[in-house]
Amino acid sequence: MPASPISDNNRIQLGFGGNPAGLMANYDGQAGLQAPYTYEGTGDTTVTGGGSLTCSNVYCHSNGAWVSTGIVNSHASPSWDTQGPLSCGSCHPYPMATGADDPRKDTHARHAMAGYADCRTCHYQTTTDGATIHDRSRHANRVYDVVPAPTFAGRAADGSLPLAFTYSFAPGGGSCSANSCHAYWGYSDPARWGVNSDLVVTPYVSALPSLTEDRTITFDASRSSCYENVDGVAQERVCSYSWNFGGSGSVVGGNGANTMIYQYGSEGSYTAGLTLRESLTGKTSSATLDVTAENVAPPPAVVDFATTVTGRTVKLSAALPADVVRLYVYWGDGKKNVYASPATAVMTHTYSAGGRTYTMSATSYDAAYHKVNYSVADDPDLSVFIP
Repeated sequence: MPASPISDNNRIQLGFGGNPAGLMANYDGQAGLQAPYTYEGTGDTTVTGGGSLTCSNVYCHSNGAWVSTGIVNSHASPSWDTQGPLSCGSCHPYPMATGADDPRKDTHARHAMAGYADCRTCHYQTTTDGATIHDRSRHANRVYDVVPAPTFAGRAADGSLPLAFTYSFAPGGGSCSANSCHAYWGYSDPARWGVNSDLVVTPYVSALPSLTEDRTITFDASRSSCYENVDGVAQERVCSYSWNFGGSGSVVGGNGANTMIYQYGSEGSYTAGLTLRESLTGKTSSATLDVTAENVAPPPAVVDFATTVTGRTVKLSAALPADVVRLYVYWGDGKKNVYASPATAVMTHTYSAGGRTYTMSATSYDAAYHKVNYSVADDPDLSVFIP
């Protein structure tokens, strides 16, 4: 109650009855009132004379976070003599930037990103046009009034569809259940405000060329992500896989979904693509991968090495493939020889020390620079004992 009578006291009395008990508000009034007039705050309201004609710490000018946090997050207050009407965004901008301290977090933003940026969609009894407060008892009343509009916008082919849900209030944001919009788009039901319920659709593709089949590549997307993150818990969703291999050929194996074996019609470089589509919402995501399709090189011909030891000199012979144009021979003592015509060359080497075994190796190159290594594991004759 005011400290003096309501009337005939030459005092301009101001008080914000909409504030929760104990929440002190302030009005900064006109500077230098003409005597004998003065300001007087009533209830939990103080009045100052700074001349800005604005209020602060007023619940009805906040974003509503007090319901869950007990803190008034004030926004820019309009001047006392500002001409109305004021937009909804003058007090609580949309999408609601509630901040990390509010259990509702930025759930409004997720609805706005989905194309539902009109207040009336979910607050229809408060505002039926998204701009005018039609039922003042449902505005700035320290609860969340969530009531569905008659319809919501579906996909272009479906147009407007009936909207229905049941909202249960709670200071932390409450929850919606039996929500026709959530069911239409394939989201969780019930859904709790402030819960991170992001739908994750992320393709991941790898490719492995066949070692035995020409121009054949195995594409593996089994590590792709297709789930809904509900309150930090991943709930698996169903996704379809649409492949584009980037070149003519045929599918020769795989499971028809996340693993495909494809044989290209000709050698070359290709860009393969995968589109992942969530079955209920239609949300898609794509990835591409560059691959090279090649014919498999024939296995190297078997080469039979033979050695003849005379004293400390070893003579090496081998029946090499006709296309071998160069042979490197490593004698096992740190020395090597290169033979440009290995088919006709006489390959000998004299060791400086005897009484031990030397392990030789060889590397051949053909005209196309294909390289083949030979070791004692391939032919035991590449190991010789020098007396």
